[in-house]
Amino acid sequence: MIVSVTYVVTIDDPDRFQRSRNVGAHLGLTPTKYASGEVDRNGNTSKCGDATLRANLY
Repeated sequence: MIVSVTYVVTIDDPDRFQRSRNVGAHLGLTPTKYASGEVDRNGNTSKCGDATLRANLY
């Protein structure tokens, strides 16, 4: 119940996202990316967005 309420309050208007995968990026659940020349690394989650919702989802 708490997770669903937090999700609805955080997302607010789902029509502002063109694709569902954009929601994960908005919440900070996608990995960071570093690419420079020959180096291409994926890092930890970006942690931008609502920390409360991220904590509830985990």
